[in-house]
Amino acid sequence: MIFCFSTSLGDGTAAAAAVTVSTVYGNIEGFEYETLNGFKSDVFLGIPFAKPPVGELRYEKPVPVEPWNTTLSAMAYKSQCATFTYSSSQSEDCLYLNIMRPSTPSTDPRGYPVAVWIHGGGFITGSASLTAPYEYTVQNLVSRGMIFISTNYRLGPFGFYSNGDKNAPGNNGLWDLYEALKFVNKVIGNFGGNSKRVTIFGQSAGAACVSYLSLKPEAKKLFSQSIQMSGGFQGLWAQGDDVIASTKKLNTFLGCETAENPKNCAKNFTLAETQTALQSFINPIPGFGS
Repeated sequence: MIFCFSTSLGDGTAAAAAVTVSTVYGNIEGFEYETLNGFKSDVFLGIPFAKPPVGELRYEKPVPVEPWNTTLSAMAYKSQCATFTYSSSQSEDCLYLNIMRPSTPSTDPRGYPVAVWIHGGGFITGSASLTAPYEYTVQNLVSRGMIFISTNYRLGPFGFYSNGDKNAPGNNGLWDLYEALKFVNKVIGNFGGNSKRVTIFGQSAGAACVSYLSLKPEAKKLFSQSIQMSGGFQGLWAQGDDVIASTKKLNTFLGCETAENPKNCAKNFTLAETQTALQSFINPIPGFGS
């Protein structure tokens, strides 16, 4: 069910028609965006697909988001995922995705084809909002008759912390993407999309993520096609052979290397303290890949 009414975006832009979509998780309110050439789309920004990976959930696999009782406001992008250096635009609470669709329903009873974008950035930087702003995405992709989705995933140690054991096997950033695809599979029909025609695509590290997801049988059930642009898991840069060594360095700088459970010890430090420890590395960046 879809409802439309006028609202203000609250950021100095002109008022736009609000659009509400009902899903199994609850109502989601976005806004109508019209391009310069008159194409109308519905934009939904900052939709949670997992619980915030903070506190006890830091360095853990994503936990599915729970349904909400009130209408979720999806009017603005959420923060980029935290990485090595502090920025007010970053946060550990970053597991959100964005959906853009044509305002007019598809003439195909099966719905619009869906494309899920995975951003690059060497597994240490980037975000869904920076690499695919909705104004350009609607103009260049959605206007051609498709639904476009972009998603965040955890980066650096927050996404790839690994001690090489069952307690901290790593690759939580990839698990974030798997969780996002599961969420999309459950709600995309409500947005007028075809869940049987989902393409995942990414560039650089995003392309490597696409190739890794293509190897996971459970994930392969959630998309029908994939596109890898300038990257893949075959590249040495995408294999993260040094991730365990980098994790041990982080544990050492935090004073957690001798703890009975280094991961739990590392959870006790604030984001700022963790980032300060990371900046003490001589060259931390290459180690925290997939």
